[in-house]
Amino acid sequence: RVPSLASEHVRDVVAHFEHFGVPCVNSARSLAANRDKTVSYAALAAHGLPIPTTVLAMPGADRLARRLRQERVLAALPSPPWIVKLPDGSKGQGVMIADSVTALRSMLDAFAVQGHAVLVQRCVPEAMAANVRVLVFGGKAVAAVERISEPKEFRANAARGASGRMVALDADMVALA
Repeated sequence: RVPSLASEHVRDVVAHFEHFGVPCVNSARSLAANRDKTVSYAALAAHGLPIPTTVLAMPGADRLARRLRQERVLAALPSPPWIVKLPDGSKGQGVMIADSVTALRSMLDAFAVQGHAVLVQRCVPEAMAANVRVLVFGGKAVAAVERISEPKEFRANAARGASGRMVALDADMVALA
């Protein structure tokens, strides 16, 4: 497992290994994509996998530019609630829920002032209490775990106290994986 704080360094080391022909389970390219949700979601969508409506909200240089960008973001999204997340966060860090237009505008303003782009997604209610991760090895789905969030927590990350349990792979999981 690559620690999130060392991801660029580890990716560079893996790229170095690859350059010299050392076999690596995960490529430097896959590690980079794994750390960038913008790249990950684009890859999933390009392969026809279902992802929630997702909009990249870029920071604006001034208040008027930010307001225009916010209007474009809102026009592209369904009704609230929305999930707001940093493109490079991990372990549930930098993931928030906006339950109104006012809350979303406040979050977008706060990130824009700091110069951060954020992803805004349609909230998938059934994924808030639990979700399933499938492990793919050698192009084959080999195992699945259901991640279950703590009560009153919308993020199902182990770093946020979520628990996990093995679940049997079904045909739909295998097909998606």
